[in-house]
Amino acid sequence: MKNNLPYLFLLLLFATACKRETTDENEGEIADTASVEGYKFVGGYPTQMTIQKVYDDADLNRAIQAYKFFYPAVSGAAISLANKQQNRTSLKFETTFKYWEILKEIIDQEPVNNKYRDYYGELAILGIVKDVPFVPDNRIRGILKKAAKIANAQMRVQSFANRHTNRKVWNDRQWEWIGVRKEDRDFNAKNHVGHDVLETWFYQAVGTSPAIFRNQEDSGSLYWLGLRDNKGEYVDGAKTYKLKIPLPVPAKLFWSVTVYDAETRSPITTDQNKAMLNSQFKLKNKMRSKNNDLYFGPKPPKWKSEQWIKTIPNKGWFVYFRVYEPEAAAFNGKWKPGDFEEIK
Repeated sequence: MKNNLPYLFLLLLFATACKRETTDENEGEIADTASVEGYKFVGGYPTQMTIQKVYDDADLNRAIQAYKFFYPAVSGAAISLANKQQNRTSLKFETTFKYWEILKEIIDQEPVNNKYRDYYGELAILGIVKDVPFVPDNRIRGILKKAAKIANAQMRVQSFANRHTNRKVWNDRQWEWIGVRKEDRDFNAKNHVGHDVLETWFYQAVGTSPAIFRNQEDSGSLYWLGLRDNKGEYVDGAKTYKLKIPLPVPAKLFWSVTVYDAETRSPITTDQNKAMLNSQFKLKNKMRSKNNDLYFGPKPPKWKSEQWIKTIPNKGWFVYFRVYEPEAAAFNGKWKPGDFEEIK
């Protein structure tokens, strides 16, 4: 052991020198990091302004994530609050403090789900705890209001400007998968939960079912989202479009096209009182030709009113194309609808 002491001493000396060198090299970097994004530290301690900013930023980020996670629950509550115009989204309160009050009611009413304990913990920091009065101070109230607006805006962008790599149904069309084809009804990918897909779906819709995301031949249903024309532009309520549907559509039961208001994400409401065209009823007598052209716009094209849905100028809209009990051609690309083409 004595013979090894000189070597141990040299090793210790070398390690100390390396540590000092690394510290010296990173001093500038540490100083820069201390001032990033308005955070300032003096002698290693945060300034009073930094303390306030850090807590405000942390609570805002926490609230934004909590908003998105619990949005399906709050959105579902909108069903019982639906107005006579069939607005079944949480539009009236989803960007206000009321969102959090409704979430608190849900937390109190529902049994605890142990899978959500981490998220309950985030809510607790914001003052939302099961069976405990929710009395936020002005600071938390302001943060929650701001978080509702930011989170909702982020979810709207995710829904209508989806960047998911698997969103396209066909490479030569503008149609997108809703829910993304390979996700299941719980939005589970192979090794994770697809939160981006979940948020996108529940912002557009209210609920889900096993059949919606089954995506199997001769079983369940297929849903495709259409919100862009053949040039890649969002469809415009002031313009008139034609949508060519090759016949027959590979659906054992039936198929339909429903128009939704982009603001409310509910079926469009006009004096026409029609938001859907389907092969069972509205289009039943139009199934004998090679193509069925559908029309969307503020005024009906001549002789085509039965195949037309009215849209509203200065309002965005989108459609869900539904195929019930889809056949093989709906999956292998042998059949595909056209894109929306503007008619001038």
